[in-house]
Amino acid sequence: MTYAEAAKANGLRYAVADVPPVPLSVLLGIQHYLTMLGATFLIPTLICPVMGADVEQTGRVISTIFFVSGLNTLIQTSIGDRLPIVQGGSFSYLPAVFGIIANP
Repeated sequence: MTYAEAAKANGLRYAVADVPPVPLSVLLGIQHYLTMLGATFLIPTLICPVMGADVEQTGRVISTIFFVSGLNTLIQTSIGDRLPIVQGGSFSYLPAVFGIIANP
């Protein structure tokens, strides 16, 4: 029994190598975008003003993070492990960043 047959026998609709229909793919893409929107937008919104950036610089940082996150996700889903995981920013480094900013 292959992996795809075992996955479908256990109730999964799609195996790793299966491609869902285009309308479902678009809907799932929008879902991933909305999932990453909060984190991708919130990180620069928290950090940039504390670092002294104005609104235009904050917008550039947000645009850059969206572009790089999309590029990383595209690379990961095409030549990486092909799982639909959004590659975005992380909140784990925020305490260190705020510590560095607060240090005179």
